[in-house]
Amino acid sequence: MKFGGIVIVGIGGTGVLKASEILSRFLLYQGFDVRQSEVHGMAQRGGSVITQLKYGEKVYSPLLGKGEAQFMIATEEVEALRYSEFLSSDATIIINTWRLNPVGTKPDPYTGFSARLLREKGIPVYEIDANSIAESLQNSRVANSVLIGAFSKIFNFDNENIWEEVIKETFPQKLFDINLTAFLKGRESIAKIN
Repeated sequence: MKFGGIVIVGIGGTGVLKASEILSRFLLYQGFDVRQSEVHGMAQRGGSVITQLKYGEKVYSPLLGKGEAQFMIATEEVEALRYSEFLSSDATIIINTWRLNPVGTKPDPYTGFSARLLREKGIPVYEIDANSIAESLQNSRVANSVLIGAFSKIFNFDNENIWEEVIKETFPQKLFDINLTAFLKGRESIAKIN
C-alpha cells in the first residue's frame, strides 16, 4: 500500500478534531507513518470542519487529492456531500444521521438525502444515529466516539484492545468510561446493520 486516506467532516462542535486525533493515534499504534491536516475556520460558529489523514509506510504530505480517500466519517449528514469529491471509487462512508437544517427549511424532505445521493453513486454508506445513541448515554458530546466505534468495525485494521488504549490516552480519566461505552455502542450499531 502506497498510502491510505481518511476524511472526517462535520461542523464545529461535533468532535471532528477529537475523532481525527483518535484515528491518528490508532494508526501510529499500527506502525504507520501518519500525517494529519485540518481546516476549521468558522468551526466555533457551527461552520464546516474537515480533517484529512494520510497513512502508510512513509507519508510526506497530509493533504489528499480528489478521489484519494478510502473512508469518510461525517458527524453531520450534509457535510458528507460537501466533501464527497475526496472519495475514491471504492470508498466507504459512515454518516451520522443528524443534520443541522438551514434556517427556514423543514427537515422532513431532506432526511437521508445525502446518504441516498451517495448510494446512487455506488458508494457504500452506513447511517448511524450517533446523536440518539449518545443521548441514551446522557452525554450528547460523545457522538463522535460512537462514530469511531462504528468505523472501527469496517476499517481494515480492527483491534479492540488498541482502540481501547487509544481512547484511554486521548481523553482525561473522568471521560474515559463514557467515551469507551460510546465507542462500544458504535461497534454494536454496525453489527445491527450488517
